[in-house]
Amino acid sequence: MNRLLYFLLLPLAFLLGSPVAQAQTVSIVDLSPPSGPLQIDQLRWATVSNLGGEAMRGTLTLVLTNATGEPIARSVTNPLDLAPRQVIGQNELWWSSQVVFGSVPAAAALRQTGLLPPGEYNLCFEFNTLDGTRAGVTCSEKRATPLSQFRLLFPSDGARVTERQPILSWEPALGFVSEPGDLRYELHLTQLRPGQSPQEAIERNAPLLTRAQLTTTSLLYPAGAPELQPKATYAWRVNVYNGRGVLANSATWRFTLQQKDVAEETPQAGGYVMVATTPDRQFCVFDRAVNLAFDNNEGVTDLEYTIVDVGDTDWKPKSYPPLPRVVPGLNTFSIPVNRLGLKKDRRYQLQFTTPRGQAYFLRFKRAT
Repeated sequence: MNRLLYFLLLPLAFLLGSPVAQAQTVSIVDLSPPSGPLQIDQLRWATVSNLGGEAMRGTLTLVLTNATGEPIARSVTNPLDLAPRQVIGQNELWWSSQVVFGSVPAAAALRQTGLLPPGEYNLCFEFNTLDGTRAGVTCSEKRATPLSQFRLLFPSDGARVTERQPILSWEPALGFVSEPGDLRYELHLTQLRPGQSPQEAIERNAPLLTRAQLTTTSLLYPAGAPELQPKATYAWRVNVYNGRGVLANSATWRFTLQQKDVAEETPQAGGYVMVATTPDRQFCVFDRAVNLAFDNNEGVTDLEYTIVDVGDTDWKPKSYPPLPRVVPGLNTFSIPVNRLGLKKDRRYQLQFTTPRGQAYFLRFKRAT
């Protein structure tokens, strides 16, 4: 390892234009991840310590190269004032907004997307005083890996839905270092033709719905979009991107709209059912608990719900304690049926209204 770093320092000395120091008076600790999806902001994570007894002023320089020593990127901080024995943390390092990129393909990819292509890299930090003296240097190896795909959630792949305006939801994309609000999602939906795979449909067919600049992880199918047709199958996918370009794609899933003319009962084997914005003809059958899912894109903190007996016109709606721990994004709740005071084999409707006036419904039957 030491021999490898010695040869890596030779091109580094050329790039930085200063001789290799005989002794270090500044300690640099590299805090960036050794492996994983790597961005330029992550690679800047470091601390600087003045080991000597004299104050100094200088800059910290980052140089990233590929495995053969070709330059990928170079970044420099604004001048730093180091008192004797002082430690400057990573949040106190003010890096220049300008990054100098190399000419190799990995440098172009980093400049365009902000993400390093998969591969092996070498990262060096060097502290130079303003008179050109090198006071400290450290180097380490980095391994960039592809970003894992984030998953779609609802409707599940191959699902049959009855809601003409389904809620499409997905997991948040994690592992990125971006400015607050920089990450955006883009959703694509198209109709699947006979013999096509979902991937082919997304890539070749005219889009039925495209929504960009999404900051939440769900979207209610818009009322103004082309209406989904019964018995038709649709493919959908979500991309995550920032100001530099697309960072990752989800898998492509399919679902079919299934309209029912008569009320039917669907047993639920422990799964969660997404509440709908209109009462459904389909009744879910729950055994021990009513399992419902709610996508909270309104910032709701409390949900008070009522339950009515669909077949009893004299039934007075029953109110229950609010659903606990409502958080932004997707929520799942399990309400034990023995606490609801409901009768076996009766059909019920759970309903609630958000502060913005949006009503949600879930029709169900108690099995036991």
